[in-house]
Amino acid sequence: MSETITLTQVYREIKKMEKQMVTRHELVGILETMDILSNPNTMRQLRQSEEDIRMGRTRPVKSVKDLLCEC
Repeated sequence: MSETITLTQVYREIKKMEKQMVTRHELVGILETMDILSNPNTMRQLRQSEEDIRMGRTRPVKSVKDLLCEC
């Protein structure tokens, strides 16, 4: 004998699956993160930036001019 399934049961199952799905926005973020993590040059620059911050090698930037200044 075949079992009957109500539309409500189907709806509930779909809602459960929906909660587990990754959105397009989340997937784009994951792919961007993977791209950054897999790029040795980018990772080297990030590690250097973190070291610069720890060592206090920073300066305030209030404008594009400040950013471009090689002071």
